[in-house]
Amino acid sequence: MNTASGAITLTATTGDITVTETTAANDGGAGTSTISITAADDVADIAIDASANVEATGSVTLVADKMDLDGTINSGATLPALVILRPASVADAVDLGSAGDGEVNTL
Repeated sequence: MNTASGAITLTATTGDITVTETTAANDGGAGTSTISITAADDVADIAIDASANVEATGSVTLVADKMDLDGTINSGATLPALVILRPASVADAVDLGSAGDGEVNTL
């Protein structure tokens, strides 16, 4: 999923989303625009594989109850340069840096 500078919005209403390594420079790239990826299902996961790269210098927004972010997320060096991580369920807690996925209702 790549554009020269157009916004990308990807939403899964059921199931998980995985960004994998491709031969492209950016496996998800929106140039100077924005990328928004949402896994809306309860406890759905967004995974960015270790060798994958997601880039949008406008901003990158990821919304899911679980995230496995092993790859690169690049929002550029110029303002706003934002990477926004949000749980899909507003009542879920946020726990960054855990070694596992054992907590219920926790991003």
